[in-house]
Amino acid sequence: MKYAIIADIHANWEGLQTVLADAQANKVTHYACLGDVVGYGPNPVECLETIRALNCPVVMGNHDDRSVYRSVFHPDGPPSPDPLYRAFDHGPWRFILLDSHVPGKVEGRVDTAQLAWLDAELAAHPR
Repeated sequence: MKYAIIADIHANWEGLQTVLADAQANKVTHYACLGDVVGYGPNPVECLETIRALNCPVVMGNHDDRSVYRSVFHPDGPPSPDPLYRAFDHGPWRFILLDSHVPGKVEGRVDTAQLAWLDAELAAHPR
């Protein structure tokens, strides 16, 4: 099992294509995306479609819009402006998504409710 960890694409579809070609040349079998699929680059739709087509775990970055993230990567879930907490297993790995996004800001924030959820999640799944 060989992973490629992709992050900070920022709607740079040409750059994403280069990374994916390199991953394929290196016989990558699994992908994970650590967010910032969109942002300030010229091709957000192409990047979102490409990452979604990989069918890989995707966490939200500080430049990703919460409603877009939910509609693209969790379309069956309820729409909500609330922070998204999520944990799931993918192969031998446990992924934890702790949404610290603050709309309109680059920096994030983690509040006491999020920290309590994270503490409980980590305690329930020690590795």
